[in-house]
Amino acid sequence: MSSADGSQHAWLGLLKWSLAYCDGTRPSSATTEMKKEDLEFLQKVMEEGIINEGDRMKSILREITDSIQSHLEVGEPEEKEEEFDEEELLDIFQ
Repeated sequence: MSSADGSQHAWLGLLKWSLAYCDGTRPSSATTEMKKEDLEFLQKVMEEGIINEGDRMKSILREITDSIQSHLEVGEPEEKEEEFDEEELLDIFQ
């Protein structure tokens, strides 16, 4: 999993729901174990398909902060405003 925090619980919930219901095409006792290559494929898809939204938001915020910082540095020294502290901004937006 890409994140051991929340995404694992989301997939666990989906697994529990899937195990609780069956589509009625065959009895649940007739279910066979998934082949190893199918399991590996499914795990790879789940790992690559899940984005940790908190980490993504922090990444976007860093990019915005860097952009603002670079725009402020381009101006004249007397035009510079207060320096942005990245950690301070991250705390504000969390």
